[in-house]
Amino acid sequence: MVEFKFLIQNLYDKGRMIVPHGHNCYEFVYYFSGKGISHYDKATTSIPNSYIKYFGADLTDSNSFNFSSSSYTMFKPNTLHDEKHYDSASIIALGFDLKDKSIELDTNCYIDTDNVILGYIRKIATEYKNKYFQFQSVIESYISQMLIDIKRKKTNFATTKEPIDYSIFYIDEHYMMDININALAINAGYSPDHFRILFKKKLGQNPKNYITKKRIGLAKHLLETTPLTITQISESCGFKYSSLFTVAFNQATGMNPLEYRKKHKA
Repeated sequence: MVEFKFLIQNLYDKGRMIVPHGHNCYEFVYYFSGKGISHYDKATTSIPNSYIKYFGADLTDSNSFNFSSSSYTMFKPNTLHDEKHYDSASIIALGFDLKDKSIELDTNCYIDTDNVILGYIRKIATEYKNKYFQFQSVIESYISQMLIDIKRKKTNFATTKEPIDYSIFYIDEHYMMDININALAINAGYSPDHFRILFKKKLGQNPKNYITKKRIGLAKHLLETTPLTITQISESCGFKYSSLFTVAFNQATGMNPLEYRKKHKA
């Protein structure tokens, strides 16, 4: 189904710019860590018979997506793309030719919420590192399975849910962490403003209030059932500062966290 071409693992420093370049084969990129933005050209250009070719192309008017930890994307052959890393990053890139066109994926950025894709990437990296007998064939098998899995997820998702539902699911799983609403919107294919409109239409409140409500709910549970300090609870629920946590908690419940604990402690 696929023909393996290359595997590259890279560590990038904060602020690293990857100039516009392209490959004459498909490239799958998985971001283990880091945050940044990538632009890619809607049109394609002729890439010579080598794995990579750098260009001085201007991609400012091209499509773009924000990537972050556990996100991944795929570039079609001969597609120019660049990267700008806001944080230090760890990535892995796979190059391959796709023989079975039925599993072809659109260029986009997705979030690996269940770590299934990460599992494939780790297996592929291990095979490439050890280079046991027929490791190329094993890698090609893993890539094929991974692409089919992605295709199934995307197909099932497209027929049963809207991208905004996927974003809500992501928030429900990660609300206690730092969530960049603008990046989440772009990853879902919306502008930030349109994302907020759709979100409020779906749930009756904006993303910020929804996240705060989820965090306050967790804080109540921790105050009632654990001996954790206010600072520890604040951090566990995703608030950067305990003072912000106290203000938000007071606004939501009409009392500060210590008063709530004293009243509701089991």
